Amino acid sequence: MTHAIHSKVMSSIKEKPKTTYHEKVLIVEDDETNYLYLNKILSKEQRDRTIWLTNGEEAVNACLTDKAISLVLMDIKIEGINGLEATRLIKKSRPEVKIIAISLTPWKMTIKKL
Repeated sequence: MTHAIHSKVMSSIKEKPKTTYHEKVLIVEDDETNYLYLNKILSKEQRDRTIWLTNGEEAVNACLTDKAISLVLMDIKIEGINGLEATRLIKKSRPEVKIIAISLTPWKMTIKKL
């Protein structure tokens, strides 16, 4: 291995991994305590760019109109359009949005619905 290649490899190993921040994070949760917990686990920088909504219709509309939303933490059991249906509708129009499903329902029941 030449010295130049070795130096380049070593410098890339020493670099700290870059943290990815989402422009905006949408938390869709109808329980305020759960929302506060989810918001707390985000970094300070992400908390400053968080939107809180409580139902599926609002979540779908927000994702369709606010292109800065790049991550959604979606409660499965919410009023109106449930989290699974809201996720399908969002992904249909905005497939690049990352959506993490959140539920206190046993996973076997949730997976069957997917």
